[in-house]
Amino acid sequence: MNKGNKKFYKKMVVIGVIIFCLILAAPFSYVNICPFVWAQQATRVRVRLLCKTDHITLLKACRELLGQADKGAIERKKYQVLDGSSKDKEIVCQFPKPILNLAPNSVYIDDGRVILEMFPYWRHLRPFGFIAYPENFEKPSPDYKYGDREIIDGLSYYDEEYDRSKDYDKSIQKLMQKHSTK
Repeated sequence: MNKGNKKFYKKMVVIGVIIFCLILAAPFSYVNICPFVWAQQATRVRVRLLCKTDHITLLKACRELLGQADKGAIERKKYQVLDGSSKDKEIVCQFPKPILNLAPNSVYIDDGRVILEMFPYWRHLRPFGFIAYPENFEKPSPDYKYGDREIIDGLSYYDEEYDRSKDYDKSIQKLMQKHSTK
């Protein structure tokens, strides 16, 4: 083998070793990077929900959805919006635009409220979103919690991160102050 071939061979071995190491390291970097990326994505969604959403229009849309359920036009259940089953897609596509524009993962309609959930549990993030109530909603019990933060009368923001930290509302307040468009 001449000198040029030896250099070429050494370079190919080094490149091969680097590629092999990258392949071995990929699953570990995925584990470390993805939660960070998901947390950033969650922050962007929180900003959109809390600072860029027309809350009055959203509440009206949720109440319209509750009205449809009251009339029996749609079932009171959890609808998967982003990755919904084919049987739900026909119904989901008829939801009011302000709800669909938020792109929630799911919309849960029950007897007294609509819950818009932004993240499922399998994403390693705790869910958050809005809970909308009909007009003149009465608490079923004195200790009933509307949500973690009232946005407007009848619409509350909930975030399971509140369960982890007593000071979480300060983080939400800072986020709202930083990104408020008002």
